[in-house]
Amino acid sequence: NYYKNEIFWRDFEKFLTWYLGREHYDIIHAQHQMTIIPSIIAGRKFSVPVVSTIRDYWPVCYFGTLGVSHERSMLECECQKDKTKFPLTSLARIYMKKNLKRKQEALKNSDAIIAVSNFVKNSIVSVVDSNKISVIPNFFDAGMKAVEGDYVLYIGNLKEEKGVLFLLDALKKMKPKIKTLFVGDGPLKKQLEKGKDIKILGRLSHDETMKYLANCKLLVFPSLWHEPLSRVLIEASSIGKPIIATNTGGTEDIIKDGKTGLLSNVDVNEFSKKLSKLLSDPALRRRLARNARQGAKRNFSESVVIKKVEALYNSLLKQ
Repeated sequence: NYYKNEIFWRDFEKFLTWYLGREHYDIIHAQHQMTIIPSIIAGRKFSVPVVSTIRDYWPVCYFGTLGVSHERSMLECECQKDKTKFPLTSLARIYMKKNLKRKQEALKNSDAIIAVSNFVKNSIVSVVDSNKISVIPNFFDAGMKAVEGDYVLYIGNLKEEKGVLFLLDALKKMKPKIKTLFVGDGPLKKQLEKGKDIKILGRLSHDETMKYLANCKLLVFPSLWHEPLSRVLIEASSIGKPIIATNTGGTEDIIKDGKTGLLSNVDVNEFSKKLSKLLSDPALRRRLARNARQGAKRNFSESVVIKKVEALYNSLLKQ
């Protein structure tokens, strides 16, 4: 992180300063925390407005994660407050706090900020002017035809924060007469393999994953951490798949409970009941799938998102 934040920033800022000195640009759009800070510094030297896209929580958390627990404070970085979980030396802690402060101060000078979800926006308003923030999501157009298959599908890392043990408890409670497939790998693989009617497919290519997604009966998304804006949920909605998800992070921007999917609190009993309902009600699955596809087209299609970004560019150029 020291190399990325200190050495790379310095070198990239020098490169941008050299590049902007050779040719004029109307706007700089920085897409990653490694490029945003040097872009803002270089842009100010040449009075070029800078747009910064924030895809996770790095402006308020050194690790960009807000921790992994849905029960903890959303606006305070876990590394700052849980010394038993992050037994770092005092020197490292001092550096992390200074580095976070430096990023926050630089980000305040961005002319416009794009947050990929309302949850991300609400997480960073403590450090930047909310009037500068526009919520513009990532886009995705699947162009695939969905077919209802005979399995439930999970896509993601097999880690605790992704809710795989939470899902396992829900499945044990409801005992569904259907197989659950897991696309992904991780430290909980062996524990999951012991579950009944569970098959671990491991990591697959994106194309292979999309084929399984297009042919599943429904998608389960049990994440316990604050997903900024899940690509998996946008992809599933885009091709018209019924979804049940935990209501964490930016998920509510994609799933409207009872309309484009089912949302559950992080409660095993509630999640298992809603999953049972979805499995037993074909009409509900069809309605949610149809609405999900329409909602994705309306909110996450390439043409819609690009228009929003272009409108933001034009507003800056008029200032």
